[in-house]
Amino acid sequence: MRLSLFFQLSSLLALSFAHDDSLFTSSVSYCAPPEAILIRQFDISYFASNDSVVFNVTAASVAPNLNVSAMVLLNVYGMKPVNISLDFCHVLGNVLCPLPQYNFSGSGSIPLPQGVDVASHVPSIAYKIPDLEAFAQVTLIDTSTQQVKACVQSTLSNGWSTRQPAVSWATGGLAFLALIACLWYSSAEGSTSLAPQRFIDLMFLYQHIGSTGLLNLNYPVVFTSYTLNFSWALGLFAGSTAIQNAIDSMRRRTGGNGQAAVGVIETVNRKFSPYNDVVVPSPLTRRFVSPPVEIETSGNSLSAGIPTYTNSLGIAATDAFMSVFFTAIILFAIVLVLSLFLLGGVALYARITGKATSSHLKFWARANFLRLSLITFGPIFIFSFYQWTLHDSWLSIVLSVIVCLVVGVTVVVNAIFLLIAIRRSSPDEIDRHMPSRALFSPLYGAYRLSRYWYFIPVFAASFLKSLFVGFGQKSGTVQVIGLLAIESLLGLLTIFARPCRTRRSDTLTIYLCVIRVVSTGLLIPFIAHLEVKPIPRVAIGLVNAVILSVTVVIMFIAIVLNLLPWSSMWRSLRRKNGSMESLPSNASNSDEKSIISSHDRPLNPTPPASHSLPLEMSEPSSQSAHHANNHLLPTHAGAISPALSSASSYTSYGHELGSPRSFS
Repeated sequence: MRLSLFFQLSSLLALSFAHDDSLFTSSVSYCAPPEAILIRQFDISYFASNDSVVFNVTAASVAPNLNVSAMVLLNVYGMKPVNISLDFCHVLGNVLCPLPQYNFSGSGSIPLPQGVDVASHVPSIAYKIPDLEAFAQVTLIDTSTQQVKACVQSTLSNGWSTRQPAVSWATGGLAFLALIACLWYSSAEGSTSLAPQRFIDLMFLYQHIGSTGLLNLNYPVVFTSYTLNFSWALGLFAGSTAIQNAIDSMRRRTGGNGQAAVGVIETVNRKFSPYNDVVVPSPLTRRFVSPPVEIETSGNSLSAGIPTYTNSLGIAATDAFMSVFFTAIILFAIVLVLSLFLLGGVALYARITGKATSSHLKFWARANFLRLSLITFGPIFIFSFYQWTLHDSWLSIVLSVIVCLVVGVTVVVNAIFLLIAIRRSSPDEIDRHMPSRALFSPLYGAYRLSRYWYFIPVFAASFLKSLFVGFGQKSGTVQVIGLLAIESLLGLLTIFARPCRTRRSDTLTIYLCVIRVVSTGLLIPFIAHLEVKPIPRVAIGLVNAVILSVTVVIMFIAIVLNLLPWSSMWRSLRRKNGSMESLPSNASNSDEKSIISSHDRPLNPTPPASHSLPLEMSEPSSQSAHHANNHLLPTHAGAISPALSSASSYTSYGHELGSPRSFS
């Protein structure tokens, strides 16, 4: 595997060195009404190695005897390093002088004149930086009347971008690995592994990265492209044309405006665009051209935030909620079918063999629905709140209300049942009661028993962030300040409460909180009215992307480490060294406990005196098990009488149950 990874990295490195330093047009639009020339294709590439231009132009001239010269202006991150003039009568052997009065196509490669020094004006970083924000303006001027006959603006690219399908597939593969670990460890009765919680943490991290691109801010293109790699975690998938057409049809029939998605040209039709700046030629050439036309942005431009983000994926802003809704429906349907298939298979096996089966799987299946509700909570509420601000389709609004109630009630009701059960007994009894642990572990399973309430501020923070992102699309300033305040308060609470079962888990949880605070704070320079220059914004966006990428790598390491059986590996190593055979049996047991204690927090193995367990719970009969089950779980939770397992022996610092098989 390492050798394969080495060859992959070597091939990528070779490709990067083989990439020529070049700039080429990626999209074209008119910057003035066409009068005498209609342009259908305008592909131009500049190669720095030989200072040449390769072009492929298809146009039609409707004016006779038209001789033109071209004024070429270049805008790179707000700077205008190039301002040159080319006379068509002195290139290509005068074949374009005058312009042919018919449809014509021309392509070729020409070296730039010696007096035109483009290389010295374009910094070398422009050929390497991903998602280059640059455009060229070409104005064709009648050499006899000095009037503008055509004006074309074209975005430029260097071929590099932070939006890569491979990144989406890799992060999706990591999420799938975490999901398998979550299902495997949570299906084991009495499991204390943190793998299920790491899956939730990973999905929350992905959703945080994706949602940072949903705010009404003047993002650099490089950061928006980076966040689009994680759009799938928000339930938004690019390229689903059939689904989008079906959603558009549904909206048109239910009071929607029928507006479809538009292709996003990041430096053209978004609200904060360098195209909106008037490009004025230099004083030496100003007398040859009329002032360029400023592009109108009121009608066709996309507002920053959710509209630009979703349209970049080929999804209209008015279709965003329905796209997330269908994704959530598909996920819940998959979980339901798999759960029914598993439970049906277990029931059939029990009927054939006549063996009794544990009711743990029923609570495990219900816990998976709770986990899925926690994961989909943020995206569903964000896009539901945003849908309510559009006043578009009444069916979309009704469905958004229904799905919010279903997901919200699922989380809230289970939280209330957990609090009621704890109030009736104690956190220790709930954790030792296997049905309760299986059912409520998505809420409190990762935390110390004295910090079981920590899921409440986490859940509240997710809801408040959804409010700011969904309803606050009019003001990016309010969004950033609100999100930064929420993340900061949650981070401070985490630092002081240290809610997790192990030191390593506390460290990872605090680190994730700090990263969310830092990444949210780095969005402040993107606030439009601060008018931060383009280059500093791009640098900050790259730094933010690197920080978040490192966090994803750290989560990958944490998930992999959780998959390894550290206790078994340690014991095998001790046996191999012959140390365990030389110890008495009681010494071996105490040594094993000391090994566990180096990784986990201590535990009071006996419950507090005020919450002593009933005598019958130590040797449960069918009647006592039923009594204990009713005592610990509310009747609304639908608990089924399971066998109660005795408490395991955990030791570490603190007074709660530890997690001896968990790394972090």
